[in-house]
Amino acid sequence: MEENDPRQVIIDYICRPQGPIIEEKMQPTPAGAKHAWRGITRASGGLGAKESTIQFLQQRSMPDRQLHLVTFEDEEGRQVSWFCCLLLEPSGQWIFAGGAGGARVEEMPKRENPWVNMGGGWKKNLFWAGGRVLDNGLNVVRVRLVAENGIILEDTVQDGIVMFVSNETLPLPVQVELYDGAGTLVGTHMFPRHLPRIPHEG
Repeated sequence: MEENDPRQVIIDYICRPQGPIIEEKMQPTPAGAKHAWRGITRASGGLGAKESTIQFLQQRSMPDRQLHLVTFEDEEGRQVSWFCCLLLEPSGQWIFAGGAGGARVEEMPKRENPWVNMGGGWKKNLFWAGGRVLDNGLNVVRVRLVAENGIILEDTVQDGIVMFVSNETLPLPVQVELYDGAGTLVGTHMFPRHLPRIPHEG
């Protein structure tokens, strides 16, 4: 079977109408944020992107998996940034394997220490994540993800963004390490923040 266009797979998915809202909750306003956050659970659907507004900004790739950062305007007129993961099936077809929103600079809460506002997905033999770096003027140029089993993923900051995609199984959470241009470690935090630390087996 002829390989399909991975970018078209993303376009087809994000242009599907959003599913109906199942649950909606207002979240506490994070420190430094201008607005409260709204938590929404929807039924299956796409992201309601207007196709003419879609832009592909960055990409990280392996032979059988890709991670893209796209921006678009949705059906409600909002400007959206989204990380999209794709996998190549044995049949030779690319499929959509998950996505996560990426906050714009003006939407990010202020923090005392350098931070990566990151989202991602994971399962056996797959880990992907992407996010915007908040460096508090410390010139963060490189970010590492360090797992308890010794796996280290690294990316160079590009236009304030880091992205990771791997075919390895990472025990979670991982430690996020932010380095400046001199190679000095200027910040650390865990990702994801709310996952209990479970010993890795095997």
